Amino acid sequence: MKNILFVFLCCTVVVLQLTHAEVLYPERLQVDKEKSNTAGRIPHYSPSRCRTNELLYPGDHTDDWICDCAPATLYHPDSDACHLAFRRGPCANEEMLVLAPGEVLPQCIKNACKIDGMVKINNVCYRIGQPAPCANPELSYVLDVNETTLMLDCIKLSVSVKTRVSLDDDEPEYDLSKVNFCARGSRRLIESRCTPNAK
Repeated sequence: MKNILFVFLCCTVVVLQLTHAEVLYPERLQVDKEKSNTAGRIPHYSPSRCRTNELLYPGDHTDDWICDCAPATLYHPDSDACHLAFRRGPCANEEMLVLAPGEVLPQCIKNACKIDGMVKINNVCYRIGQPAPCANPELSYVLDVNETTLMLDCIKLSVSVKTRVSLDDDEPEYDLSKVNFCARGSRRLIESRCTPNAK
């Protein structure tokens, strides 16, 4: 009877642990060897641990992981959250969140198009994520936020992105090779928590 009770308790503990398991999806990066805090580890998409528009980045120590803004998003201190650049985010109606060149903190500015996801370029409103006004739409260029400058740009979409749930090893790796661990607009940079060798 004691053995049956012991087995039952062990099975219950295993089931409870499985129901609270954390799901992580790796984000492939080319790691800069000069960054001592990365130590070959890559960011992960972890919806159970990080909030919307955040990735789980490797920290300064082996078992240290930090949730911070994903590429092309901005940390807004007043709302304590990451929001997509050039979108409404925490701003009022008909405004959008931007990070001006040379600035550290994002700000809400008037959206001349008055519709979230639309931006005005040369007096014409365009939807972010669409080919217009980019040249060569047949080459998969779309209007989007440049992850490095955090400004609008024509970005070439990857036509071979490995899905996070793919089991086919022949597909190319999902690549975020341009990610800067202390990028402009990140929570760590705004809160002055970047180590000198992590910039």
